[in-house]
Amino acid sequence: MKYLFVTFVLVVSACSASGEFSVGTPTIENATEDLIEDTLADQIGLGELDATCTKPASDDAGTRFLCTATTEDGRTIELQAEVEDDGAFVETTNVVLAEKIPEIEAVIIARVEELSGLDLADDALDCGTKSMIVDTDNQVVCPITDPTGDVFDTYITFKGLDTDDPTFDFNVDTETKSGA
Repeated sequence: MKYLFVTFVLVVSACSASGEFSVGTPTIENATEDLIEDTLADQIGLGELDATCTKPASDDAGTRFLCTATTEDGRTIELQAEVEDDGAFVETTNVVLAEKIPEIEAVIIARVEELSGLDLADDALDCGTKSMIVDTDNQVVCPITDPTGDVFDTYITFKGLDTDDPTFDFNVDTETKSGA
């Protein structure tokens, strides 16, 4: 297969939440699981989540620990949590929020047009309308349709979703999808 490979930098935010817990409430990890299943699940918009967190090494502010959340369809969201003085802060490390998808699609379409000389429709790239869970390769695949109706796979690779400065690269398969 041949690919058109492009590196592009665009901020793609992760999802985060903070919660306050008082003394005598469940353990920090249990309270964080509740925070993920309630507040964060609403922000992510992928339905109910079943969260599990490791026990932090200590209850001291700044102590980091890991959590996962399983979606109703069995996909896994990875999260990093940190103990705060009055609770915990938690953020996803493999989710791109739905609100960022149109911006990512527009950037890719514009760059493909620039490189190929094609005039693509505004909706030529379709990554869906829900938040995306990035696979273990930090990648998602979305179809892009050219002006003749041929469909190609676009591989979007995210970098640093667990940092304050996440970015992505993308490449487009130059051979049409089989069966398209």
